[in-house]
Amino acid sequence: MVYTSTLNAAQRQIVENYLAAKYNLTITGDVYVGDASGFDFDVAGIGRGSGASHTEASSAGLFLSTYNGSLDTDGEFVLTGRAAGSNSVINCACAGYPGSIQQRWGRTWFVDKTTAGALDAAVSFDFSDGISGLFPQNKNDYELLYSSDGGTTFSIVSIPSADKSINGDKMVFRAPNAALLDGIYTLGTTNAAQSPVNGLANKTWYSYQSGNANDPLVWTLDGGVTPLYVNPSNETPAAADNVVITSGKTVTLVADNFSVNNLEIFGTLDLVQFSGHTTTSISGTGRIRLAGSASNLDNFPTGITTAFANATTGGTVEIYGTSSFSLNQTRLFNDLIINKTAGVVSLNANYTLNGEFTVSTGEFRFGTVASNFIVFGDIQINTGTTLSVASANVRHQFNIYGDFTNNGATVQFTNRGAANFLAEATDGIVDFNLLNDTQNQAVTCNGLTRFYRIEIDKGTDDTYVASFSANNPTNFSLFGYANDNDGSIPQLLSSNNAFALLRGTAEIRTNITVPILSDNGNYNISVGAQLWVNGGTVLNNAGNSTVPYGKLRVSGGLFESRVNAGITTRDNGTIIVEGGVVNTNQIRTSVLGALNVGGYVQTGG
Repeated sequence: MVYTSTLNAAQRQIVENYLAAKYNLTITGDVYVGDASGFDFDVAGIGRGSGASHTEASSAGLFLSTYNGSLDTDGEFVLTGRAAGSNSVINCACAGYPGSIQQRWGRTWFVDKTTAGALDAAVSFDFSDGISGLFPQNKNDYELLYSSDGGTTFSIVSIPSADKSINGDKMVFRAPNAALLDGIYTLGTTNAAQSPVNGLANKTWYSYQSGNANDPLVWTLDGGVTPLYVNPSNETPAAADNVVITSGKTVTLVADNFSVNNLEIFGTLDLVQFSGHTTTSISGTGRIRLAGSASNLDNFPTGITTAFANATTGGTVEIYGTSSFSLNQTRLFNDLIINKTAGVVSLNANYTLNGEFTVSTGEFRFGTVASNFIVFGDIQINTGTTLSVASANVRHQFNIYGDFTNNGATVQFTNRGAANFLAEATDGIVDFNLLNDTQNQAVTCNGLTRFYRIEIDKGTDDTYVASFSANNPTNFSLFGYANDNDGSIPQLLSSNNAFALLRGTAEIRTNITVPILSDNGNYNISVGAQLWVNGGTVLNNAGNSTVPYGKLRVSGGLFESRVNAGITTRDNGTIIVEGGVVNTNQIRTSVLGALNVGGYVQTGG
């Protein structure tokens, strides 16, 4: 025997175990017992001895390698060998297999781990060597199978999805020390139709380079980190195939009806203005760009977007181009960016964003069909852009759970140019609703911002704050109906008034003026609410009274209630004056009895 390279101590011990298994020898340092059970072909392994290591090995389709740096103690070894015979596919609809397993590789390997410590190892199955298939498909369709009784029965080794991966033509399982037991192993699949163990069913295509989707040179079957170009029949993805657009690559559509099974995006998919696209599901952290269909409608693909819309692991939808078009389909997204150079994007369906909403360039409009727009992340309306509402007799709900910032745009949630507190508008309304019940929210108006109605409903009490500020007094306006009488209701559940404070704290800061609370009867500050004037101005100089069931707090700025009954405390309602100015006709307790006296605390102002 001639060795073409020097063997270190670990490699020599592994080679000696290989020779002992092949020739049925007894040796010192035997760390592989599988040969006694007939698993004495292609014995290979990883290990450490005398301070030297061997970290990667292959055995006729099964690869072993280390991870987590756990091969760190002399005497740690993992060796494997296979039984006789060529590989094949075994259908598993019979006794001895978990019910979810549909097929497995016919070839099995004995794995022997020798260590006094903890040794994690990656167990990989090489489709090009083990069974002469193409490439593995969806990683979650594959399972690592284990037998402790000589191969009569198999069980699934519990490997989390995050510890499974596809590396080129290899299916990789990262098995921690506790999961890697001595015994027989092979590969199984739970989905023989989509991901068979011979790799020959519906394919998974990866973007090999940027380009158009109809070009075979764009697609490869190799999903490795540095992929090879593998496309033996010059194909493009078919409707039953899976598609992964890899990071840094942009695939652009050049025709309608791009249809695939599962679509996973880490780079960019540009739909341009083509439409009719279908998928089963969409996932990934990348970006889908669209410019509206040729018929001026939404051209996003059909399919379940739950994973793509995940706030942590989801992606971004970017709307661009020069055409005006309508978002006419109910959607669930993560981040949404409006990035248009011309034209208007109109919302005419219900939208939910788990991430952020940004108007970067162009105009976004609430359209002529009433819609609910829910945004759980922050909202940025950038300089030079427009957010508007169509002039139609419809009312939209804008439900906001993050911060809202106008960075110098024109924002109009009403088409009114002046307030009319006595009548509802009939030419387009957007209710601006601040609803986060677990954290504070900030509304910053550094550009023209015209509100129709603002609702604050943040949980069960006044713990969480909705703060309003502007860089100029002209940048905040409130023009909606304000003619509701709240009556004797300690906790409001709804209100039609333009400034509808239900639960939570509304902080009115510099350059913000709320021109009226109610033109009719009483305006209640509910038990679970606090109206906090902190540098701004709040006026209630019409109606009958301002009625705190909760807290009226003034730390700076001006609060006025120059009406007949002034400020009337009810229940445990409290007036707190820390600074600023309060002007009122009177401060009084309620006529509703001895339990409605409230309190008054002044430390400044």
